[in-house]
Amino acid sequence: MEAVELGSTLEDIHLYEATQGEEAVDIVRQLKSKQESISIAFIDMRMPPGINGLETALKIRALDPCVYIVIVTAFSHIDLKEVSRQINENVLCLRKPFQTEEIEQITINFISSWQKDISIKAYQEALSLKIKSNHIEAQTHQLMRPIFRSFADVANAQSGLIQELNTICQNKTRGANDKVNQISATVLKDAKEMSDKIVLMQQLIHPSSDAMMFRMKDLIEWIKMLTPELRHPMNSLKVEFINEVDETQQLSLPVNQLVIAITKMIKVFLELIVRNKEQDSINLLICFSQENKHVMFILKEDSLSANTVLMKKIFESSSPDAVEMHQAIALMDSFCVLAKGSYTRRFNELAPSELFKLSFPAYQC
Repeated sequence: MEAVELGSTLEDIHLYEATQGEEAVDIVRQLKSKQESISIAFIDMRMPPGINGLETALKIRALDPCVYIVIVTAFSHIDLKEVSRQINENVLCLRKPFQTEEIEQITINFISSWQKDISIKAYQEALSLKIKSNHIEAQTHQLMRPIFRSFADVANAQSGLIQELNTICQNKTRGANDKVNQISATVLKDAKEMSDKIVLMQQLIHPSSDAMMFRMKDLIEWIKMLTPELRHPMNSLKVEFINEVDETQQLSLPVNQLVIAITKMIKVFLELIVRNKEQDSINLLICFSQENKHVMFILKEDSLSANTVLMKKIFESSSPDAVEMHQAIALMDSFCVLAKGSYTRRFNELAPSELFKLSFPAYQC
C-alpha cells in the first residue's frame, strides 16, 4: 500500500496484490526502482508452493527497511514471538479469524507511523547536508538533537502500544475493540504532535541568509521547541514568556539565524545561571516588546543583580563558558548584519535584572 495523508480514508490507499511471496517481493523491487515505496505489507504465513510469509517479509525488508509488516496466520503451532524476533521491529502478528475494523485500525496506525518515519528520515538527511555549509547550520543541528531524542522516546512508546495491540489481536480479550480504539487514538495523537514539530523544524532549514515570512507566534513556538528546559523547568527554575507583540503580526527576516541566535543565547545564560546561582530560586523572563517598527527581545533574571560581576568575569575569560558565550555572540552578530539589528550585552548599559537585549526590525531591509 502506498502512503496516504494523515486523516485520509481507506479509500485513498493504493493496494497491490500478490498471490505468492516472490511476486510480492518483485512488486516492492519494481517500486523501489521507480523511487516509490509501500508503507505496510499484509503477508499470509503460508503461501504454497512458494516461500512462506517470514521469508517474504525478510526479503521485503532487505529491499526497504521502512516497510511495516503484518503477518497473518490461522495456524496455532507457529511461534509468532520467533517470527517477530526475526523481523525485528515494526511488525505485528495477527491470528485468523479477525474483524474488518481490526485491519482498518492497524492500517491507519501503521501508515501514520510510516509517514512519521519517512518525514524524520527525510528531514535528517536534509539537515545532514546543510550542517556542512556553515556555523549556523551546525548550531541548528546541535540544538535539534534533543528533539530527535524526543522523537525516539515517542517511537519507543508507540512500539509498546503496537505490541499491546498485537497481544489484543491474538488473544481476543474482552473489550478488545475499546482498547484498540484507545491505543489508536493515542498513536494518532502522538503522530499529530510529532508532525507539527517536524513542520516547525522543516521551516528552520531554509538557507540561513534567506528572509522568510513568519508570525510572532511562530517565533515563540520555535524557541520553546528548541529549548525543552523552558517547557519542563526544574523545581528551582521558573520561566515566563512575556510577549507584548501581536502574535499574528507578520515578520520577514532570516528566521533560521534569528531563532538559533536567540535560542543559543537563552541556553548559554540559563546554564551559567543554574551553575553559579547563589539563590534558591531562579526567575527567568523572556520578553518581547515593540518599539516603532522594531521588535525588542530582552532576557531577564529577577534575582541576578548580585551576580553581574561573576558574569562579567566569564565574558572576559577563556573558560568553556566564555567559549559558549562567544559562539552565541557570533550567531547574534551574523543575524544583526543581515537584518540590520543591534544588541546590548555590556552590563553597564543594561538594567540590573537584564542579561541581554536585542533589537531587530520587523522586516529585513
